Amino acid sequence: MNAPFFPRDLTEDNDLFGLLLFLIHESGNEELYGNLHGLRCYGLRIKQTESGNYILRPDIDPTGDDGFLPGQYEELRAKYMEPWADEIKKLLQEVKKEIIKKQI
Repeated sequence: MNAPFFPRDLTEDNDLFGLLLFLIHESGNEELYGNLHGLRCYGLRIKQTESGNYILRPDIDPTGDDGFLPGQYEELRAKYMEPWADEIKKLLQEVKKEIIKKQI
C-alpha cells in the first residue's frame, strides 16, 4: 500500500492523519483504511482535545464544497466508523504515543 494521497489541502493535520492511516495499514485493516481515507477526502480531521487526546471531527460546510454537508457526517460516521469505534480509539491513542516519542 502506498502513502496516502489526499485530494484536498488539509495541511493543519495532514501529518497526523497520515500517521493514523499508516497505523491502520500496519494493522492490516484495509476496509477501515479505505473508509477513513474516503472520509478524509470529505474533510475528516484529527483534533487534539484539552486533555491531549486525539479525536476525529468533521469540517462542516453548508454548500458541501469544503466539507461535509450538515447531517451528512453523522450518516457516514454511523456506516463507516462506528463498526470500528474501539479500534479507532486505540489507533488514536497510538498516534498520541508516536507524537510523544518524537518530542522526546
